[in-house]
Amino acid sequence: MVIGGEKKAVAEEVWLLYFNQTLFERGLITEQERNRMVQRIKARRGFISY
Repeated sequence: MVIGGEKKAVAEEVWLLYFNQTLFERGLITEQERNRMVQRIKARRGFISY
């Protein structure tokens, strides 16, 4: 199901970005690490098959 797969992919991305930002705000990762993870999270879009 394409729509379900898209919703799941978006939900995963939102969760990962939120978690990444929370780690940064709490001082557990650096800004550089946060930015690198944002790039990796967003790059996953190209690898998700629907």
